[in-house]
Formats: sequence, C-alpha cells, structure tokens
Amino acid sequence: MIIYLQRVLNASAIILPLFYFLCLKANGETGGSRGSGVVVTYPAPEGERVDGEYILTANGKKVDIYKAQDEFNGKEYFFAYFDCEGRVDIQVESPKHSFSNLKLLPDKFSAVQVGDKTLKFSADKPFKAIVAPDERNFPLIIFANPLEKDAPKSGSDNIIYYGAGVHSPDKPVVVKAGQTLYLAGGCVLKGSVFASGDGVSIRGRGIIDGGDIKRFGLGNDRNGVPLSLLKMEDGKNFYAEGIILRNSFAWTFVIDNCDEAEIKNVKICCSRMLNDDAFDICNSRNVLIEDCFARAQDDIIAVKGMDSSRLPCENLRIYNCMFWTDRANIFRIGYECSAPAMRNIAAENIYIPFYSFVYNKPEAYWANALIWLQPAIETTMENVSFKSIDVRSNGNDIITLMANPRILKYRDYKTAGRIRNCLLEDLRVNGKEEGFNGIIYIRGHDEAHDVDGITLKGIKYFGREINPFSKCVKVGEHTKNIKFTD
Repeated sequence: MIIYLQRVLNASAIILPLFYFLCLKANGETGGSRGSGVVVTYPAPEGERVDGEYILTANGKKVDIYKAQDEFNGKEYFFAYFDCEGRVDIQVESPKHSFSNLKLLPDKFSAVQVGDKTLKFSADKPFKAIVAPDERNFPLIIFANPLEKDAPKSGSDNIIYYGAGVHSPDKPVVVKAGQTLYLAGGCVLKGSVFASGDGVSIRGRGIIDGGDIKRFGLGNDRNGVPLSLLKMEDGKNFYAEGIILRNSFAWTFVIDNCDEAEIKNVKICCSRMLNDDAFDICNSRNVLIEDCFARAQDDIIAVKGMDSSRLPCENLRIYNCMFWTDRANIFRIGYECSAPAMRNIAAENIYIPFYSFVYNKPEAYWANALIWLQPAIETTMENVSFKSIDVRSNGNDIITLMANPRILKYRDYKTAGRIRNCLLEDLRVNGKEEGFNGIIYIRGHDEAHDVDGITLKGIKYFGREINPFSKCVKVGEHTKNIKFTD
C-alpha cells in the first residue's frame, strides 16, 4: 500500500505540472509572451501591406502594417489595427528604425525595450498607442479595437457591403436614409462617401482612402462646404463606428446640418495636405465624438456655421480622444460663424501627443493654438468647456487658449462676436519644457463684442500651477469675470 501511494504521488508530481503547463499554453499564457485574451486580425489586401518598416504581433499573431501620407513634411507614417478582448501582449520590431530614442505614447503603458529594435508592452483592454522612434517622424500608430459585434452580412436588406480587398468605385458611394455602409476588416475603399437622410450608419473595420483624389478634387456643395472624404448631411440619428479614414483630399469627416450624430472609435490618419480638417461639425447639434483618434495637417475639431438658415451648433460632446495636428489647431470653434448659435460644447479627457510645429503669435491671422474660440458676425459663443486635457510638449511653443472675438476679413465678415461662460479645467502640460510658454490669451474686440466669464481651474505646466500673475497669462481689454481657481 505504501509503495502504491508513493507511485501515485511521484506520477502526480509529473502529470499535474504538465497538465497545468498545457492549460496555460492553450490559453496563450506560457512564458509571459502571449496574453490570455482574444485577438482578431485582418490581412491587408494585396498592394496595401507595408513590409520592412515594422513587424507587429499581438498575442503572437502577426498584424499587417499600412502606410499614410505626410506629403507636407515629406515623411510617411504607419498604422495597424486588430480587434481584441482581455489581456493582449504586443511586440513591435523595426528592421529600419532605431529605438534608441523611442517614445511609447501615451506614457501610461509599461513598456519593455529589448535592445535597439524591439519593444514589448501589454494592455488589458482596447487601446490606441503611438510607437514614435523619432518624435512625429515615421511613427507606427496601433489601433486595438473592441471585438466587433453583430456585423451585417452581404446581401442583407439596406446594407451596402464592401468585403476584404481593394475597391475603386468610379464615383462617390452614396448612402441614403435607413441604409448601412459596412466596410469589413481588410477592406480599402478608394474614393469618398456621401450620406444623407435619417438613420444612416457607417461602420466596420475597413478603410476609406482618398489618396488618389487631388486636393479639393470634388469641389464644394451648395453651401460652400467641401465635398469630403466622408460627409453626412441633412439627417437625424447618424452613426459611425470603427472605420479608418486615410489621406483625405479636403475636409475629412463632415457632419453638416445633422441632429443626433454618434461617432465612436473612428480613426483619422491624414496630414497629406492642408485643409484636411479631421472633424468638421457644421450647423449640427446633439453630436457625440467618443474614443476617436485623429491626425491631420489642419484643425482637428472645427465647429462651423456655414448657413444661418440651418441648425445651431449646440450640445456637442467630444470625449476620450487622442488628437494630433501638424500645422493648425486642436480645437477651432467659430472661424465660420453663420449659425443661429454656438453653445453647450464640451470636450473632456483629451490626450494631445503632438501639436502644431508652427508657432504664430496670438495677433497673427493664422495663429495656432490648442484651443481657439473666435466668434464673429454677432454670434454669442457660450457654455464651452474643456476638462482633463493632457498635453505632451516636445519643447516647442504653442498657444494654450485663445478667447478672442474678431472680424474675420478672410470670410468677409463685418462684425465680431462675443464669448460667455467658458471653462478650462485640469489642463496639464508635461514632457520637455525648453521653449514652451503656452500663452493664455483672452481679449475682446470692443465693448459690444467682449469676453465675459472664463474660469480657469487646475492649469499646470510641468507641475506648476498657472495663476493670474503667471507670465503666460495675457488678459486684454474688453474682458470681465476672468477667474482662476485652485
């Protein structure tokens, strides 16, 4: 009996650890090299996959790399996408780029660098990350989406379906009321999309690419709005989710005269040219932009009034996004002001890895800022708030906030507007200090077109709180009720 028990124990000492090891291996957990989560990848179509720049794996699965244009700087950049749920272990290698000065952004990730060519990090939920070996030059942007649910099937009623592969229609894709445009993973749609009517959806994991269309190649609509890479107009209950917009030829994603629009997890990879604004919200209300990424040469969030007979710009919320401009503004509200009102606009939890590398002083007509409020033609801009804004400085200067009603001669406006009851709270600048000043510039135009009521709370540059006596604060004439609070 004793000998029998000893044999059982000896066998258990071998079998149980082996059984445990096999279970871990089946779940992708062995050696710490693979996460336990689910990863879904989509092969890039022929001619789209970029080899030789980066090698990316997620839980051991190869993820294909795409290229976006950055013609103004003459430097391309790269992106990749996959779906996931649970823990994901990422490995990035680069046969071409040195990682000696590598930054992984945002810096919330705990990265492990192996030598000069390999980076590893993990995440336990979907994310967006930038692997930047040389600041804004040649980065790799990683989009880890949530798992896609309830994807429509080809041939279903009211579904315009594009499967994997490159598609080159000879005219813009038109989506009408009640229809869904679906772009499957691995799809690249060459051209543009125009949607109108109620209940339109545009979703999937595919790419809409405008790189074959020359700048402003489709012209403008009847209201002077450029026909864009993706435009939705004259509709209610608009929904967009999951897609990527690349290499726009004009404004990128336009929401014009819409009521109730929801844009989630949309990624914009532009910077091909100026005038490629990422999101233009024109004469629209009840708009949510959530969990999105955008890189563009021009403005990222532009709130515009193109036609005074259309809807007001009101009840807009921009939440949990990553925004990157190369030459313009992160938020520009009011450059075009032909709207009945501009009010109740809120941005919160915004990460800015890169802002304009061009600095123009506040008095310049084409100044550059993180936030620019510039109402004109008697427009009262009110109840605009920005909360929890994280800015990464690379040492270059940028204007933090401009609240400055103006007469915009470029648009042939004859009068300025006014600003009422705005808030900037918990804006934090970190990174390199060097030449960063971050002017906060507040000035009215005249007594009738003034700035009344701006609260600044918890503004910190490199850990130092900004107060009314800080050198960066410039409060000019025709202003009142400008308050700093702890």
